[in-house]
Amino acid sequence: MIQRIQTIYFFLAAITLVVYAFFCDFNLLNIAASITDSFIPAIASVLVAFFSLTVILLFNKRNFQSLASSILILFVVATMVYFIYNFGIKLFYLEWTFYLFPLALILLFLGRKSVVADEKLIRSVDRLR
Repeated sequence: MIQRIQTIYFFLAAITLVVYAFFCDFNLLNIAASITDSFIPAIASVLVAFFSLTVILLFNKRNFQSLASSILILFVVATMVYFIYNFGIKLFYLEWTFYLFPLALILLFLGRKSVVADEKLIRSVDRLR
């Protein structure tokens, strides 16, 4: 489980999304003050980070792990589109924390690619037996 490269990719994606959630302008520390729709990207990033860590534990079920990582990729893309649609592209590029979403997207994509490669490797070994 730990020695697989996708574990590192999913773990780094979770870390980047947690960093986004606590260091962006609309961070989770200000959520007690008022609840608005501007906190949705921060809340979504924590949810994706949690499920990214959960995907790591699905190492025995590679097909489901691949499906779950695809859903996480779609969820990150939907969160980015929601943020850009509601707040504009200029605010998206304003701070360094907003570059963490594309970084997490790349890491999730690399993790999914590694899961698919592992599945292909296992199937080819089974064919040789």
